Amino acid sequence: MVRPGPDTMQSSGAIAFSHCSGYAYGDPFIYGFSHTRMHGTGIVDYGTIGLMPTIGMTAAKTTGPGERWASPMTRRRRRPALRGRARGRNESSSPRPITWRSIAIPFPSSTEATVLIDIGHALPNVKITDGHVEIDPTQPLITGFAHLAGGYSDRYGGMPVYFAARFTRPFAQQGVWKAGVLAPGELSRDGGDTGAWSRSTRRRIPWSASRSPFHSKTAAHARQNLDAEAPVYDFDGTATASEAAWRARSRA
Repeated sequence: MVRPGPDTMQSSGAIAFSHCSGYAYGDPFIYGFSHTRMHGTGIVDYGTIGLMPTIGMTAAKTTGPGERWASPMTRRRRRPALRGRARGRNESSSPRPITWRSIAIPFPSSTEATVLIDIGHALPNVKITDGHVEIDPTQPLITGFAHLAGGYSDRYGGMPVYFAARFTRPFAQQGVWKAGVLAPGELSRDGGDTGAWSRSTRRRIPWSASRSPFHSKTAAHARQNLDAEAPVYDFDGTATASEAAWRARSRA
């Protein structure tokens, strides 16, 4: 139902064909973490709803993917992943919800930690033809959808992917964008070239519990799944339960 992971830079790195699952070892940058992907295919598809930590917010960061917000790869620090948990990527998942834990890197106190949710994010050669993003700072919650059209999905008109992401920390500031134009303080935008950001004055990235059920019928349905399946944020508990489920399946 959900396959989160890093998407790496295509520029000056591996060719587009190498990004069928988003990640290519030879690439120099990670430009976002998406939530849908296929494995073992020969055609690139999916890679929807990009999540990316950054410092501050400018209009240039809305025109990605690009090195303006990318994170350099440090291969010597990669470690093997566990079922249900991806070390170094700070996420754990169950069949639908995924929990993201705050990145364990303290930022300088003079900077502002920001999380981008990019509706236009996709893997190479995948188009985002429509979308919507909406912020509810009282929750705090960001919901929306992206309609993708990739190597397989474009053959039948593409498909929408709905999401609901709830954060554990309140937003110090938030905003949306469309076509490279920032709208600080505004709460919604329509279109495939839109996105949202939330900002924290703390020294750590505020995505401690961004839980995102995907493949729902509507954004409201995604939120219902979120409330039903992950009502309480428990990163380690989710990872442990998921790993146990994988082991039970492997013995069956």
